[in-house]
Amino acid sequence: MKGLEVNVVLFAERITEDHQSIKASMNTLRAVELKRRGMIAIEEKLAAGPVHILQRNRPAVVVLSEAEYLCLTGRKEQAEQPSAAQWVLNYTPEGHRSKEDIDRQIQEERNSWEEA
Repeated sequence: MKGLEVNVVLFAERITEDHQSIKASMNTLRAVELKRRGMIAIEEKLAAGPVHILQRNRPAVVVLSEAEYLCLTGRKEQAEQPSAAQWVLNYTPEGHRSKEDIDRQIQEERNSWEEA
């Protein structure tokens, strides 16, 4: 049983060391400091990249800038494309059929549904 206890202790120490090294390399902000200083604390840290909020000395939340979030979700590319409404407004029709021809074709198609 002692061997198991030693392995568990060594494993726990390794996790703690890994956690400390990860924490040291992250742009972190303690929850206590966030409560005390508010949004200005996040804004200052965001200048250096995503902010990892620590709660009880463990990463709990990551705060991203709007630009990083849009890039991550792919919405930045979508924002550059025209909206559906803008596309319709910019669309130039190329067909030569009249409204009457289109209505007649639609009616013929609907009549064929009833026959089937």
